[in-house]
Amino acid sequence: MDFKSRPMIVFNLKHKEEKKKFHETIKKMHERKNKEVDHFKRQQLKEDIDNKIVNWNQNLYPKSWKYFDPHFMSEEGLAMYAEVVYNTMGVGSFTFNTGCGNHSPNGVSANQMRLLKMFKGRPGCTVRIDKYNIGLVILERRY
Repeated sequence: MDFKSRPMIVFNLKHKEEKKKFHETIKKMHERKNKEVDHFKRQQLKEDIDNKIVNWNQNLYPKSWKYFDPHFMSEEGLAMYAEVVYNTMGVGSFTFNTGCGNHSPNGVSANQMRLLKMFKGRPGCTVRIDKYNIGLVILERRY
C-alpha cells in the first residue's frame, strides 16, 4: 500500500466533539432550508451552508494537505468549489472525501458522481475513485 499518495488524517477527541457540533449546526441549517417556502431565502440558506462547510474545511485542514470534506454540501456548491480548486491547484493531486453514498437516497454519492463527470476527459487531468477507500475522489493535474 502506498501511503504517500493518500492523506493520513488523525484527530483527537476534541476534534471529534467539534465536528459533531458542527454537523449538528449544519443539520439544523438544512432543516430550516427545507422548511423555507420562499425560493430566494432557500437559495440563500443553501449558499450559507456551502460557505460554512468551505470555511470549516479551510480552518481545519492545512492547505498543504490538499484535502476537502464536502459532506452535507450541495452538489452545485461543491462543483463551484472544485472548479476553484482545479484552477488554482497547479500540478499535483487533491482529495475530496465525498463518501460513497451510504446515506444517499439511491445509495450513490451525487457529489462523487458530479466530480467524476466534471473532470473526466479534461486535458492534463485525471479523476478517479481511490482504490483503497471508495469514498475518496482523487483529482490529479499533470500540467
